[in-house]
Formats: sequence, structure tokens, C-alpha cells
Amino acid sequence: MKTAKEVFMPQDDRYLQLLKEHSVFWSQLGWVYDPPRLYADGRQIAFYPDSSRQLKYHRDFRRAGIRIHSSLISSGWVDTDRFDYTETDRTLNEIFSCGDDLFYLPRIKLNVPLNWGKSNPGEMCLYYPGTLSEEEIAGIVNTDRHDIFGMDLPWGYSAGTGGWKDDRSNVGGLIGNQSFASRKWLADAGEALRRFVQHLENVPYADRIIGYHIGYGMCGETSLWRAWEKRPGYCYGDYSAAFRKSFFDWGLNRYGSPEKLADVWRQPGITRDNVILPAPEEREFQWRNTAEFFRETPNRTLCIDCERFTGDVNVNALEHFARIAKTISGKPVGAFYGYYMFVPRSAYTGHLAYERLLASPWIDFIASPKSYRRVEPGEPGSEQVASMSIGRKKLYVDELDNRTYLSGCDVKTFFQTRSVMWREFAKNMMNHSNFWWMDLHGGWFDSPEILNEIGRIEQIAEKIRRKTPEPVAEVLMVTDENGFYAIRPHRELHRSLLVDSPAEIRLCGTPVDHFRWHDLLEMEDLSRYRCIFFMNQFCISPEEWRKIRKKFRHDAHFCWHYAPGIRNPEFNLSNVADLCGMSLNEYELPGRELHGAGGNLPAAAVPSPEGADYPHFCIGRQPGMETLAVYDDACAAASVFHDGHWNTLIAEPVLTYPYYREIMKRAGVAFYAPENTAVYADNRFFAVFSREKMEFPLPAVVHEGDFECVSGKEVQNQYSRLKMEAQDARFFLHT
Repeated sequence: MKTAKEVFMPQDDRYLQLLKEHSVFWSQLGWVYDPPRLYADGRQIAFYPDSSRQLKYHRDFRRAGIRIHSSLISSGWVDTDRFDYTETDRTLNEIFSCGDDLFYLPRIKLNVPLNWGKSNPGEMCLYYPGTLSEEEIAGIVNTDRHDIFGMDLPWGYSAGTGGWKDDRSNVGGLIGNQSFASRKWLADAGEALRRFVQHLENVPYADRIIGYHIGYGMCGETSLWRAWEKRPGYCYGDYSAAFRKSFFDWGLNRYGSPEKLADVWRQPGITRDNVILPAPEEREFQWRNTAEFFRETPNRTLCIDCERFTGDVNVNALEHFARIAKTISGKPVGAFYGYYMFVPRSAYTGHLAYERLLASPWIDFIASPKSYRRVEPGEPGSEQVASMSIGRKKLYVDELDNRTYLSGCDVKTFFQTRSVMWREFAKNMMNHSNFWWMDLHGGWFDSPEILNEIGRIEQIAEKIRRKTPEPVAEVLMVTDENGFYAIRPHRELHRSLLVDSPAEIRLCGTPVDHFRWHDLLEMEDLSRYRCIFFMNQFCISPEEWRKIRKKFRHDAHFCWHYAPGIRNPEFNLSNVADLCGMSLNEYELPGRELHGAGGNLPAAAVPSPEGADYPHFCIGRQPGMETLAVYDDACAAASVFHDGHWNTLIAEPVLTYPYYREIMKRAGVAFYAPENTAVYADNRFFAVFSREKMEFPLPAVVHEGDFECVSGKEVQNQYSRLKMEAQDARFFLHT
């Protein structure tokens, strides 16, 4: 078999191009305790002293055609001032023993070793109320009150890995690990990274290491500690000295003088040492009325600035580390980032500074795990990030953490496993993204039939990637990361608005594009889209909307969710009518269903009272309005002709696919398949995924000679009918 050098011709951007054109396999190989933790004899704790099982999986994927492999790897920073590359070298030797033609993308975590905080107590993340002294913090470091993961793990870090069993629970900590705002952490972790990259660039396999995946924070995903917390309480950060002082410096730079800063943040006599951070209740957990839910409060600017600062701090760290790795190696560098489609606390965790990261010359690729809702067999799939948006400027790499029938979870059969794999593949091909197959708990792909299917998918991927993609979607979904600054995080509302509603839109039998609001300002031509769904546009500048609106076709249909433009920039319900021609009124939700106003539209469930404690609205009736959905005594969704376009307003974001398909139908959208199917397509392929058993004519985009990849059959008659079982998959490769 040819070596890596023989397969790929050297070129300046050869490694990034390699990552763009080839899928990746990720395993548990090299998994060490994070943050770095040692046995009593000073050896680093590794979950798998015997890696034979993981190595088998790497060899299996190599035979299936996967040439780029990835895993966690020890940074070598094992204690405060100690470096040991024993585990690092073991991982390198093992991965490269799997074949001379393999490339490796190491994922390195830069969280501080456990004892680091004893020497640097003021640099540790401190949870609310932030009143512990540095002496008290130092005493908590490396005890049960030290939250070393950023979430409660009663069974410890290694639960579910099948390897080494943790002897430490992680519940009820008072401090996290390093503050993301700590300059000392940036310096020490940067030095650890410098040593690590230099070490790897001097091993015999250096030419087969294609880049560096940088991580830190919760799960190494650049997420602030406790980003996934579900309840108020002690575990809300960051109230450390490092964070407070850096926040003051950031504010001073933003507003120009201590006097202006004191006025804007409403803190007379403010200094680096006495700056007051907003309490959790002010940012998230308590509101008395709709205005406060949309942050119409005296300290609104302080709360929003705190979240914008966290985003800047996060990107500062990413750029700092990426600069080190890229300067030494000259190779691509990337990180996890941008989880706002799935994480309600994306502002808290610093994942909203998209524009800064996308403009950074030091970051080459951005990754994220899949969304963990609406991803079972028969569902349309979901995403944590705006992947198409990322793909305009960077490479997006999707982590396919999808269960197989060997995982013991939602997927029970090979038939279901196959459908999910083809769906995730189709989604990424349409989004112009790459992906890695993730064997999270080990053995999820350990089956000849699964590996054979992956081999077939990789063969099709090679053919598709050779062709220049041209989009075909007539439906556009628009989200806005800045909308999170205008609203208090709410899990149920977020789930309805940015997880379930997008899934229902994708179950209408036609492909759907997804871009951010800022992309629309930069994109020249939006005339392809007939139906545009605006999901969380709470903040809309009228000037920006005028620029964007004229880029759409004259008969484009705009569909607005929940409370569009409620801030522009000041809070006012009348802003909604100015934007879409219909008034929005506050409404006390009486029941658990809304109903179609006509036709065969089914009832749609609304959140139960215990989960629906966010503001609710109804639509004021007016002449010329066409009602789409109603509560018992009020309008829930309606359309009106306004400002030269048909506009639909959805007051409660719980509509199901029949409603969305009806809206698309009114907009003149072309459908490729019946409702209750997800479609991914461009000029290179057409793929459809069913939830229920169905039969329908092949769409006009499928022609004789096209190859149906799941069944392995060529299309003989383009006028034939397509029969699909429930949770089925079809993928037509255009010739």
C-alpha cells in the first residue's frame, strides 16, 4: 500500500485540502483523565492501558477507506510544572502502527492540571456569589468541592467508557477549573501547547500529522463550566478575580473612560477591584413580566456586556492557542464552537462571537457534536451550529455522534442504523461540510455490515466531492446568534424555537438552507428562495432589514416566529406590527393545544404549564388577515400582505410539518417528496428519508441512469414510483 507522501502531492495547503476532501474516524484511543490527574506513583491516569480494542477499530476503518484518524491525546502537561510525554508517545506509536497511509488529527485539551489552582487561586473559575477568598479557593482545589468537569457526574469522569473506573464523584463544587479570562492560564497552557506541538513536529510521523484540534473547558469543547446547567444555584460562573478584572478592562476599552463605564454599568466609582458582576437572577432565572424577559431592565447593558465579554474571552483564548500551534507547525488548527442551535446558554458559555472567529486567520476549521434531539431514525436530523454559515468562510467538521444498533440506545436494527448514517452523510454533503465518524463508547461500528456500509458511503463521498456543488433549495431558514442577547435563556422556549421548529420545517419534503442574519447582509443574491423562515429575530435593525429584503424575489413569502423585531433596539410590542403587519398581544395560554383554522391541519401541542413559564402571545385580528392556527379564543398564526410581501406570523413556536408545508405551498415551493419526509439535495444528489411507510412518484430531479446508493440499483425508469418503509433512506447520485 502506498505511503501518505506517495498518495498526496505536496502543496502549500495540502493538509487543509486533505481535511476538506476526506472523512475522519475518531475513537477512544489516547483518552486520559481531564483535567490531568495522576496515580500515586506519578503516572498519568489513562482510561485504556490496553488499547488493543481501539486499535482494532482504527484498522477496521482504514480497511473501510477512512484515511484520516483522530483521537484525544495527552498534552504532556501532567502537573503544575511537570511535563511527561509517555502517554503522548504511546498514542502516536499506536495510531501510526495501523497503517503507513494513515494521517492523524490529534485533539488536545488545555485544561489546567488539578494542583495548578493551589498556586493560582485567583485564576480559577469561581461560582456565584463569588465571595470565597483566595486562601479558601486554594484549600478547595483538588478536593470534592472542586468541580473539575463543569457538570455533576456522580459516577465520575469515566462512567460509560468501559475502561478505568473513576474513584472520584463530581457533585456540588464551589469552584470550576481555570477562568477563561485568566492571563496566567493563557501563558501556562500556551507554553504547554508550544512544547506539545514542537514534540509532535519532531517525531518520525510529523508529516502525517495534518493539524491540531484545540480544546478546553467542559468536555474540551470551549464551553464555560456549567454551560449545560438546568437550574439556578451555586454553580453559575464566572465570578473570579481574573474574570472581574478582565471584564473591567474590556469595558474600559469599549466605553473609553471610567466615568462613561460607571454610567453605562450603573456603578459609580467603579474600578478593577470593585466591579460588580450581574447575579444569575438578573441574567437568567427571574423575571416579573414580558419586558424583563426581553431584558428591558436597568442593568440590561451590564448583563449583555458580560455575555459579549465571555464570547470575546473565548475567542481570545482560541486565537492565542491557534496562533501558537499554527506558527510552529504551519498546519490547520480548529476547535469546537458556536453551539447556539442546541444550547440555550450559548451566550453564557461564550459561543456567540461568530464574526470574530470566522474572520480569524488562525482558525481553519470549526467543529461541533450533533444536536441530541430529533436525530433518531425517521427524524430529519439536527445541528448545534449554523453549519452552512460557517462553510462560507471556514471548514465545518460535523461530529457524527450517532448511535448504531450496537450502542444499546435509540437505534435497534441495522436498517435504522443505515438510515441514520445516510441521512447524516446527505446533510453534510448538502451543507458543504465534512464529518467524522465518532465511536464514543467503543464498538458502535464493530460489525461487518456497518463497516461495509461506511465503505460504500465513502466511495460515494469521493464521487460527490469531485463535483462543484450548486444549491437547489427554495426554502431558507434564518437564525441570529445576536438574538440571544435580547432574551433570558429558557430551555423550553429554546427547544421549541430552535430545535423542534427547524426539525418540523425539514419534514416538509423539500430541501432547506440555513444561514445567519449576518450572512444575508453579505450575500448578494437571495432570489432563489421563495419561502423564508425567520426563527429568532428579536433584534432587527430597520435599516438592515431594508437592505436584506430587497435581495429577495418580489413574491418571496416571509414567515416570522414568536416575537420578531420586538427590540429595534428598544423593547416595544408595536415593533412587531411595523415589521410584519400584524400586532402581537400578550396572552395567558389556557390550554395545551392550538388548532388549524381550516382544512385538515392537525392540532399542535403547546408546552405543559410547568415548562411554559415564558411570555406567550396571540395575534390581533385585522381586515385581510388569513388565519392559519388558533387557540380556543385567539389567533396563534396568521398571514397578511404587508410591505410588498406575504408575511406569516407564528405567535407560539409549536407548529408541526403540515402547517409549515401549507405555508411553503402558498409560497410556490417545489416539493420533492410527500410531507413527513426529510430531503437533502443539490445538483449532485437527491436524498429522502421517511418517518412512515409511503409510496410516491420519483421527483423530476431523478433521471434514468442515476444510481440509488442505498439499494445499489440504477434507476431504470424515471417515471416509476418510490416505495419506502418507515424510517427508510434513499440516496440518488446524479449521473
